[in-house]
Amino acid sequence: MRMINPREAFEDRDFRNVFITCAIALAVWGMVFAFAAAASSLNRQVADEISSSDEILDYAMRYRALPRTSTNGADRSVLEEPLGIVSQIIDTLKLRERTQRLQSSSSGVSIQLERMFGGELLDFLVSLENGGLDVRAAEIRALPVSGVRLLSVSLTVEPAK
Repeated sequence: MRMINPREAFEDRDFRNVFITCAIALAVWGMVFAFAAAASSLNRQVADEISSSDEILDYAMRYRALPRTSTNGADRSVLEEPLGIVSQIIDTLKLRERTQRLQSSSSGVSIQLERMFGGELLDFLVSLENGGLDVRAAEIRALPVSGVRLLSVSLTVEPAK
């Protein structure tokens, strides 16, 4: 049996074509394997990110489910009542002298405030929401007082559901 000289083998056109075809097939197979490995790694990273996002979303949902009352050093049992929460908000925002009515009933807490500016009303509504209360009914009237438009507000609030 005679040894084949590589130079002679490459001079043969059929051998060269088979060798080039095998080399190209091996290169394509290697690229497919590399792309498959990269795709698998990317899929794992995406799954980890989705899992992390789901975990963060779960924590956010748990946080939103927590009661939204704050005590600020006051008696907790009083503040858990809607009337106590509204009274604290009125005191905090210094609206006591403009409060015409503040009473509790079976339908919620009724509040009537007079001579309010728009920003004060917005602060009051945000504080109600932060206190865990929702506005069930509202009547807002704009009244001109000494050339300035002030608001008269009647609200019925109840605990958020």
